[in-house]
Amino acid sequence: MLSYDELTSPERELWDAFPEGRRVDLRTGVPDTDAPPAGDRWGPDRTVRAAVVATLLLGANDDRSGTVAALRLTGARITGRLNLSGTEICHTFSLQGCRLDEAVQLHGATTRTIEITNSWVPGINARARPDRG
Repeated sequence: MLSYDELTSPERELWDAFPEGRRVDLRTGVPDTDAPPAGDRWGPDRTVRAAVVATLLLGANDDRSGTVAALRLTGARITGRLNLSGTEICHTFSLQGCRLDEAVQLHGATTRTIEITNSWVPGINARARPDRG
């Protein structure tokens, strides 16, 4: 489990925004620089580890009453393997204009809303959980 002290500045911004479902926008405002195919050159100010994304989606920091937690991220490079296989994702998961370094693993995951738009993703590996009838 990650501690808040281990998080980078953009990760803390995402962590703090998550309980209220606020979008975190890490874009610079320069279209060529913000294009996801250029994301392999984005530095630490635009980088979020996949482990942080997974930790939030699996229920960390979602306990503020009166709000709806959601992960909404724009213009970030997500590093590491985002493995959500076999999990139950109870929160909205939205990526816009992001770049993922590795394929997203969703084998057997149960989800609500996943929205990945205008992003560079090397793959999504998913298959439905067998019917337990």
